[in-house]
Amino acid sequence: MGLRGPTGKKTAELLESGDYRPHEHDVRKRRPDAGGAAVPPEGLAEPGKALWFQIVDHLESNGLCGEIDSAALAHCCEVYNLMKATLQTLSDDPTNKDARCSYTAYANEWGKYVAKFGMTPLDRLRIVVGHDKGTTDEDRDLLGD
Repeated sequence: MGLRGPTGKKTAELLESGDYRPHEHDVRKRRPDAGGAAVPPEGLAEPGKALWFQIVDHLESNGLCGEIDSAALAHCCEVYNLMKATLQTLSDDPTNKDARCSYTAYANEWGKYVAKFGMTPLDRLRIVVGHDKGTTDEDRDLLGD
Protein backbone atom coordinates (compact mmCIF):
# COMPACT_ATOMS: atom_id res chain seq x y z
CA MET A 1 0.00 0.00 0.00
CA GLY A 2 1.08 3.56 -0.60
CA LEU A 3 1.48 6.37 1.85
CA ARG A 4 -1.68 7.24 3.71
CA GLY A 5 -3.08 10.50 4.97
CA PRO A 6 -2.26 14.10 4.28
CA THR A 7 1.27 15.41 3.91
CA GLY A 8 2.83 16.71 7.09
CA LYS A 9 3.10 20.36 8.02
CA LYS A 10 6.24 22.29 7.13
CA THR A 11 8.56 23.33 9.93
CA ALA A 12 7.46 26.99 9.73
CA GLU A 13 3.81 25.97 10.13
CA LEU A 14 4.67 23.83 13.15
CA LEU A 15 6.56 26.70 14.76
CA GLU A 16 3.75 29.14 14.06
CA SER A 17 1.08 26.87 15.51
CA GLY A 18 3.21 25.90 18.50
CA ASP A 19 3.23 22.21 17.54
CA TYR A 20 6.99 21.98 16.91
CA ARG A 21 8.62 19.31 19.06
CA PRO A 22 12.43 19.11 18.82
CA HIS A 23 12.53 15.42 19.76
CA GLU A 24 10.22 14.62 16.81
CA HIS A 25 10.97 17.27 14.21
CA ASP A 26 14.76 17.76 14.43
CA VAL A 27 15.10 14.69 12.20
CA ARG A 28 14.12 16.96 9.29
CA LYS A 29 17.49 18.67 9.57
CA ARG A 30 19.43 15.42 9.23
CA ARG A 31 19.76 13.81 5.84
CA PRO A 32 22.00 10.85 4.96
CA ASP A 33 24.65 11.55 2.34
CA ALA A 34 23.80 9.97 -1.02
CA GLY A 35 27.43 9.88 -2.17
CA GLY A 36 28.75 11.49 -5.34
CA ALA A 37 26.87 12.10 -8.57
CA ALA A 38 24.57 9.43 -9.99
CA VAL A 39 26.39 7.28 -12.53
CA PRO A 40 24.49 6.61 -15.79
CA PRO A 41 24.42 2.93 -16.77
CA GLU A 42 26.24 1.77 -19.89
CA GLY A 43 24.13 0.57 -22.80
CA LEU A 44 20.96 2.42 -21.87
CA ALA A 45 18.81 2.92 -24.98
CA GLU A 46 17.81 6.43 -26.08
CA PRO A 47 14.36 6.99 -24.57
CA GLY A 48 15.60 5.80 -21.20
CA LYS A 49 18.85 7.74 -21.50
CA ALA A 50 16.95 10.99 -22.08
CA LEU A 51 14.74 10.19 -19.09
CA TRP A 52 17.83 9.45 -16.99
CA PHE A 53 19.33 12.87 -17.57
CA GLN A 54 15.99 14.62 -17.10
CA ILE A 55 15.45 12.97 -13.71
CA VAL A 56 19.05 13.19 -12.52
CA ASP A 57 19.46 16.85 -13.49
CA HIS A 58 16.32 17.77 -11.59
CA LEU A 59 17.10 15.71 -8.49
CA GLU A 60 20.79 16.62 -8.27
CA SER A 61 20.00 20.33 -8.61
CA ASN A 62 17.79 19.96 -5.52
CA GLY A 63 20.28 17.81 -3.62
CA LEU A 64 18.03 14.75 -3.65
CA CYS A 65 20.04 12.27 -5.71
CA GLY A 66 23.45 10.67 -5.54
CA GLU A 67 25.54 7.71 -6.54
CA ILE A 68 23.59 5.38 -4.26
CA ASP A 69 20.45 6.03 -6.33
CA SER A 70 22.03 4.91 -9.62
CA ALA A 71 20.69 1.34 -9.60
CA ALA A 72 17.09 2.37 -8.87
CA LEU A 73 17.25 5.10 -11.50
CA ALA A 74 18.70 2.65 -14.01
CA HIS A 75 15.85 0.22 -13.34
CA CYS A 76 13.32 3.04 -13.76
CA CYS A 77 14.84 3.96 -17.15
CA GLU A 78 15.02 0.34 -18.33
CA VAL A 79 11.35 -0.17 -17.51
CA TYR A 80 10.62 3.06 -19.38
CA ASN A 81 12.43 1.63 -22.45
CA LEU A 82 10.40 -1.58 -22.23
CA MET A 83 7.19 0.42 -21.86
CA LYS A 84 8.01 2.54 -24.93
CA ALA A 85 8.89 -0.55 -27.01
CA THR A 86 5.67 -2.26 -25.97
CA LEU A 87 3.71 0.87 -26.87
CA GLN A 88 5.21 0.72 -30.37
CA THR A 89 4.11 -2.91 -30.66
CA LEU A 90 0.62 -1.90 -29.54
CA SER A 91 0.43 0.89 -32.10
CA ASP A 92 1.19 -1.70 -34.82
CA ASP A 93 -1.32 -4.24 -33.48
CA PRO A 94 -3.76 -2.95 -30.83
CA THR A 95 -5.38 -6.39 -30.47
CA ASN A 96 -2.18 -8.04 -29.23
CA LYS A 97 -3.21 -9.23 -25.77
CA ASP A 98 0.33 -10.08 -24.65
CA ALA A 99 1.52 -6.59 -25.55
CA ARG A 100 -1.42 -4.99 -23.72
CA CYS A 101 -0.72 -7.02 -20.59
CA SER A 102 3.00 -6.27 -20.80
CA TYR A 103 2.36 -2.56 -21.27
CA THR A 104 0.09 -2.47 -18.23
CA ALA A 105 2.69 -4.25 -16.10
CA TYR A 106 5.52 -1.98 -17.29
CA ALA A 107 3.43 1.15 -16.77
CA ASN A 108 2.55 0.09 -13.21
CA GLU A 109 6.18 -0.71 -12.39
CA TRP A 110 7.39 2.55 -13.91
CA GLY A 111 4.74 4.49 -11.99
CA LYS A 112 6.05 3.08 -8.72
CA TYR A 113 9.60 4.16 -9.50
CA VAL A 114 8.80 7.68 -10.70
CA ALA A 115 6.76 8.17 -7.53
CA LYS A 116 9.81 7.24 -5.45
CA PHE A 117 11.81 9.93 -7.21
CA GLY A 118 9.13 12.58 -6.81
CA MET A 119 8.05 12.79 -10.45
CA THR A 120 4.34 13.08 -9.69
CA PRO A 121 2.83 16.21 -8.11
CA LEU A 122 1.71 14.49 -4.92
CA ASP A 123 5.07 12.82 -4.40
CA ARG A 124 6.90 16.11 -4.90
CA LEU A 125 4.96 17.43 -1.90
CA ARG A 126 6.33 14.59 0.21
CA ILE A 127 9.99 15.21 -0.71
CA VAL A 128 11.95 17.67 1.40
CA VAL A 129 14.06 19.77 -0.96
CA GLY A 130 17.76 20.27 -0.19
CA HIS A 131 18.88 23.49 1.45
CA ASP A 132 21.22 26.20 0.20
CA LYS A 133 24.62 25.86 1.81
CA GLY A 134 24.57 29.56 2.81
CA THR A 135 21.38 29.43 4.88
CA THR A 136 21.26 28.87 8.61
CA ASP A 137 18.88 26.61 10.49
CA GLU A 138 16.75 29.61 11.46
CA ASP A 139 16.49 30.66 7.80
CA ARG A 140 15.39 27.16 6.82
CA ASP A 141 12.74 27.12 9.54
CA LEU A 142 11.37 30.45 8.36
CA LEU A 143 11.32 29.18 4.78
CA GLY A 144 9.35 26.14 5.88
CA ASP A 145 11.92 23.48 5.02
